[in-house]
Amino acid sequence: MAINLIVKEAAELEIIEIVDWYVFKKEGLGDRFYKELLNEFDKIILRPTSYFYYKKDFRRAILKYFPYLIIFKATEKKLLFIRLSMVAEILRN
Repeated sequence: MAINLIVKEAAELEIIEIVDWYVFKKEGLGDRFYKELLNEFDKIILRPTSYFYYKKDFRRAILKYFPYLIIFKATEKKLLFIRLSMVAEILRN
């Protein structure tokens, strides 16, 4: 069964902002971040229930090389990407 990935507009803007920030920091870093993010989305789509719960019905995936969590909600037919959250931001809360 195919799962549809739905990206909220606010989350899409977050991604663009983060990629731009990494591009500004070092050439090629924005591309590396974006590729890692897409790779993690592919993994989530294949096995969404294998990720730990974050809060209530939301789950989280941790990027390997960048300090971000992917917060998402998975149902049988769709995967709702809510936001990216910097790990340091989560630790403060």
